[in-house]
Amino acid sequence: MRRSQQGIALALVLWLLAGMALTAAAMINLSRANLAATEFYLRQTQAEALGRGASLLVLREQRLADQQPLVPNDEPNPDAPFVRRYVFADAVVSARVRSGKGLVSLNTAEESTLRALFTGLAGLEDNDVNKLLDAILAYRQSVATDSTTDVDHPGFRYREELLVQPGMTLDGYDKIKQFVHTYNTGNIEVDDADPALVGALGQVGPGAGPNRSVSRVGARRSSGARKPSGSLTFDSIYADRAKGNVDDVNLVEVSVSYPDGQSFRQLLWVEGDGVTILRARPAEVVRSRR
Repeated sequence: MRRSQQGIALALVLWLLAGMALTAAAMINLSRANLAATEFYLRQTQAEALGRGASLLVLREQRLADQQPLVPNDEPNPDAPFVRRYVFADAVVSARVRSGKGLVSLNTAEESTLRALFTGLAGLEDNDVNKLLDAILAYRQSVATDSTTDVDHPGFRYREELLVQPGMTLDGYDKIKQFVHTYNTGNIEVDDADPALVGALGQVGPGAGPNRSVSRVGARRSSGARKPSGSLTFDSIYADRAKGNVDDVNLVEVSVSYPDGQSFRQLLWVEGDGVTILRARPAEVVRSRR
């Protein structure tokens, strides 16, 4: 009897030790997962800070390059993107500048441009395109109230608002989202546009659809900031920004790579003054660690 009780006690102790070992292993794994998540968020935050700094730095260098005199017999291509590469400690940062006028504004693009975009690139049917165009033109005139600032904002504030318009599909939106924005840059200037977008719009000359840019080979792009109209006060600046009344913007695409193979990509919208970041999307992981 005594030996039987000792055996039962020993079995219970072994089961208790096994349970404690499993609990400890689970806690170790959880701690490792939390540590990995913390390291990821720290690196993502670092990548976003590097992206903000690189976006302003590359625009500054672009301005300085525009001010340099042209070398005789040198024919620079103004349509080529302005790209710079920087090294910050163990991070390699690449920044590429694209003019906002080379993309399609949901608030100011002409109807013919939008039709070509939705038909040629989004792949929507004609009936859906017609419904979508009617909805966009009506939405531009509508006024939505921002619950945070209580500032009335006419038209689109975010490109994602396109998804709630009749006729738009998720698949079609995914195909065009990288080519649209909500700033008041007028109609697209195809000289500044991505070749894929130009091909989708079917523009072969200056006479049809979107306007041709005034820039040509050997010309300089203007990088001056927009002049304010009316009295310039803090209230007027705030209201102007809140309503999205920005007509000179640049899209800066930043990639940040680390020695362990992990890399991030971030898109930042910067005003034409080269110092005001209007919107910065969260950095997205392009490649995980090796």
